[in-house]
Amino acid sequence: MILLDREHMARLNREFLGREEATDVLAFDLRGGTGPDTGEPETAAEIYICPEVAENVRGRYGTTLGEECVLYAVHGMLHLSGGDDHAPGPRRAMRRAEDRLLGELKQAYDLRDVFGR
Repeated sequence: MILLDREHMARLNREFLGREEATDVLAFDLRGGTGPDTGEPETAAEIYICPEVAENVRGRYGTTLGEECVLYAVHGMLHLSGGDDHAPGPRRAMRRAEDRLLGELKQAYDLRDVFGR
């Protein structure tokens, strides 16, 4: 996972999705390339997260910066595993998966303090 400031996230969003603003998370599946000697990708995926966006929206949801960023990481991983949030039915399924995974993570870890703030 890569944390980006608002400016760099907006640049990626513009370059790859044609959208002008910064977004919360972008996920890229890189499994098309191969690594040395193994025939397998060196890096299977990259997930870019913008903590500045998280900081701006977390108040609406009553979450901490850490909880919001972990949500973005889970969201990106779900996209990489085939999740879709562009149509209502798949979006509901993806939200249920996010809720389930975040619930499991919250039982095991204190997500409120991921950044030590």
